Amino acid sequence: MMTMCPSCYELYAEIWAKPCCRCADKTVPVEARLINAVQMLLDRGFRVINATCYPDKEQQGEREAMQIEIRFGKVYPQALFDGLPPDWEVTDEYLIINDQTVDEPVDILTCEIEYQLDESINIQRELAISNLETWLEGKDPQACKSLIALSGC
Repeated sequence: MMTMCPSCYELYAEIWAKPCCRCADKTVPVEARLINAVQMLLDRGFRVINATCYPDKEQQGEREAMQIEIRFGKVYPQALFDGLPPDWEVTDEYLIINDQTVDEPVDILTCEIEYQLDESINIQRELAISNLETWLEGKDPQACKSLIALSGC
């Protein structure tokens, strides 16, 4: 895990958020494999909070699963996510403490990769990330930023 400045894309080896040395923006935690996808999302006007890959501990038996999550700081119009690659989906998340909703909901872009215990997850993970990057390449950065601005995000 690394951190990245959302403005200048400066990368830091630290895993905790800190101010960027060049532009003083707060850095965001990003899994190294997701750096390119996060940069593409930032170029299109999305506010990324963090991006992680982790094993899904809830899976049992002969199959394992890995979860890829890119967490945003807002809820975006569904039209921005039309045509997502296979296995990718957007969900809303609400922070709840003591049965009370504490903050505004946020979107999370997720992909769950299931694999057999005797299979390598690396190829499937790289394919899922590559599919997301290819989908993002087809999204015009200016059009995305305009849609985000028009929706009030």
